Amino acid sequence: MEENGEELKDKELSSFLAKIDEIGDLVSDLRGGSVAAAGNALRRADEYLARQGGDRVTHDRSVINTGEGQSADEHSSRGSEKEHVEFMKTLEEDARDRGERRKEREAQGRDHKKRGNTAFRAGQFENAVTEFSVALRHTPWDISLYTNRALAYNRLGCYDDAIVDCDSAIRLEPCNLKAYLQRAKALTGLHRVKEAVECYTEAEKEFPNKADTIASLRKAIEP
Repeated sequence: MEENGEELKDKELSSFLAKIDEIGDLVSDLRGGSVAAAGNALRRADEYLARQGGDRVTHDRSVINTGEGQSADEHSSRGSEKEHVEFMKTLEEDARDRGERRKEREAQGRDHKKRGNTAFRAGQFENAVTEFSVALRHTPWDISLYTNRALAYNRLGCYDDAIVDCDSAIRLEPCNLKAYLQRAKALTGLHRVKEAVECYTEAEKEFPNKADTIASLRKAIEP
């Protein structure tokens, strides 16, 4: 009987401690400053009282004790304002970091573009392609890198690659005469003369002030 009595006391103690923990969690949520958490805590408090056989209590949810007698809305507003300030600070820091990284990429892009141009003028077309490719990884928005590399590809006889670069340049900048001309040359190199003529003809329409020069190139390959 004594063992049963001790066992009963242990169960009562465990139950009591569990209740203390539950009440502690409720109080913590009520004082946490979050309207959502406080509302949830009030609901759980009602359920707890109901389980204990007490009368269900209705609460004025417009005011929650936050430790200084301020309303939950005021407390939440202050918290939201602080979060907004911290968020804007993070955005500013991120924008500054992005700006610095972009400057670094632009510097790298210019350096490799310069190397590519130097290699091209020296007739080192493979090196030029390599340098322009590296530059594009740093500054993919630099359209001239596509047309420069297309020119190097044409000199190497890599006409399909040249066409791909010209198409990329035209997508980014529809009014890019150099891309049209290099594309037509690549098509000519592939003996796709009809398509090359069409490319020149389209360029004549896009660049009427250069129509005579483009027409002479077109006529030079026409059957």
